Amino acid sequence: MNPIDRTIAGDAVSLVVGERADSYDANGEPSVRIVSRLWSAYLDVGITEADVCHMMALLKIGRTRSGYKRDSYVDAVGYELLAEALQRSTDGGN
Repeated sequence: MNPIDRTIAGDAVSLVVGERADSYDANGEPSVRIVSRLWSAYLDVGITEADVCHMMALLKIGRTRSGYKRDSYVDAVGYELLAEALQRSTDGGN
């Protein structure tokens, strides 16, 4: 087994709190909030911002079935980090 690439987690953190995070916000509103509203309306069920992150991570995980692309792993970890932060803020840190 190859050793774990520890830089993936660091790169994922940089995406979540860095330049890419800012570039996907629309006039200060996080894109995951916009997507959660759109998906909720389209599916006629409540989709939370954390749900969006989990589903986007699953999309990235699904892409790994076609072969190794480091970016898919970095993005999946980033989405899960964001989901954790959103859930923690919603649940009051419990």
